[in-house]
This record gives sequence, structure tokens and C-alpha cells, in this order.
Amino acid sequence: MKMTVIDSTEQIEKVAPKISKYSNTQNRVSTADFSANDPFHISLEKLSNSIWAPDPTGGGQQTMWFYERARGSYDETRNRERTPARIRTWDAIHPRKQKFDKVMLAKIEETWALRPFIVSRGGQKNFLEFAIEMGERGTREVDEEYYRDLISKLIIWKSAEKIISDQNEPGYRANIVTYTLSWLLYLTGQRINLQNVWKTQAIGEGLKETIDFLSFKARHHILSTDDNVTEFCKRENCWNELLKETIQLPSSVNTELIDTSKPTGIIGGQRE
Repeated sequence: MKMTVIDSTEQIEKVAPKISKYSNTQNRVSTADFSANDPFHISLEKLSNSIWAPDPTGGGQQTMWFYERARGSYDETRNRERTPARIRTWDAIHPRKQKFDKVMLAKIEETWALRPFIVSRGGQKNFLEFAIEMGERGTREVDEEYYRDLISKLIIWKSAEKIISDQNEPGYRANIVTYTLSWLLYLTGQRINLQNVWKTQAIGEGLKETIDFLSFKARHHILSTDDNVTEFCKRENCWNELLKETIQLPSSVNTELIDTSKPTGIIGGQRE
């Protein structure tokens, strides 16, 4: 074994990730594996422990979304409460359904970057791409606005999963979710009003209708191939071909956009 001793506790968060990174430069995957100590993830975790989400009912029962920077940290933090009463209080503030991790974060970010073919390659490969891109661009600023927008995107993702599951069309849900949302973002010029999603902690009826509408078409598209469907979804060509389809969004989506005076559809790959 190799042991590295860091004398200064103030330097641990800064030095430890570099030890992991530069000790494993022969394998790009290893850099992603140790990314939990990246300042980006540390900042995101701190925000998740300090920002309260609004009570969608208008009452005073605010909650928090829990960013699980390290695997198992949700249960570990929960168990620190010790007594059943304190655990119940903690659970009310941190519902398990509001837990998310690095893999989920990467799916959301790559979907919003209009790269559903990367997301379709699986959680770990997608996270690796996200980590590499972040390393090449430099760590982005993580502030309260970024965090709220991220949670809004997560709410949209989870809502899309439910909508597609309720269609009772088996198979390929993960692929359909990322393709549907990337397509929606492309068609609307990424003008979904994330602030409204944050305030209500839910998506509106216009988004529900539009996601339902687009997901059927996205499913038809990925199933149209003569090749293996899963492999087809991993190819950039799958995405490029989808963008060529003639489509008109339901008018209800206009209520969900930041500026409804602008066009919301793309016909044959050309913006109206």
C-alpha cells in the first residue's frame, strides 16, 4: 500500500483529490471515480444542506433536497439522529424521494446539453463524459441560482419518468426520457421557466401534455431502427435524425416558457 499523510486539515479537501487523480492518470475512469472531492461537488453538497425548498401546498412544511456526494451518505447522515423521533423529523425534512447523486446529476446536465446519445450510454459512461467535460472547461460556479435550476431540472426529469411509465409502453424508459427532454429543450430554445418549477416543486399541465406528446414520437423514432435499439440510442446519428422530424408542439407549452411571444416549434429542422 501507499500512504500519504496530510498534516494540515485545511488542505485535505484541496490535496486529496489531486493525489487520487494523479495516481491514476493511466485510466480516465479513475479520475471520475474520485470526483466526489471535486470542489464542484463539495459546493453542491453544501448548498443542498442550506437551501430550503418551498412547500408546494403554500404551508410551512419546507423540505430539502439531499445531494449524496458520497455513496451511502444519505443513510449515514440519517442514522446520526439516533432516536426514532429525531429520525422522523429528519425524514420529514429530507424525503428519500428528494435524494439524488452524481450519476443523476450527470444525466440531467448532459440532457440539458442536448446530448441524449451520451446519456444513453449508461450512468457511469455518461458521468465520465460529464466529468471530463467539466475538467476541460474548468469547474463551473455553483451558486444558489444554479442549485435551484438544477433541482427544477431534476423535478422535470422525475416527472417525465412518471409520465412515460404511466403510458404502459414497456422498455427503453431511460432512453425515451433523455431524448424527449433534449428534444423539448431544442424545440423551445431552452426557454422552460425553471423558476416556476422551483416555486411549485412540480411541472405544469402544459409541460405534462408536451412531454407525453413528444415521448410517444421519441419512442417511435428509436424503435424505427433495424439495429439494436439500445445501441442505436447511443449514436449521435440517432439524435441528429430525430431533429429532422417535422413537429409542432402543443400550444399549452407556451404557458411554461419564459417568453411565450417567441416561436416554440421547429418544422423540418428549421425554426418557425
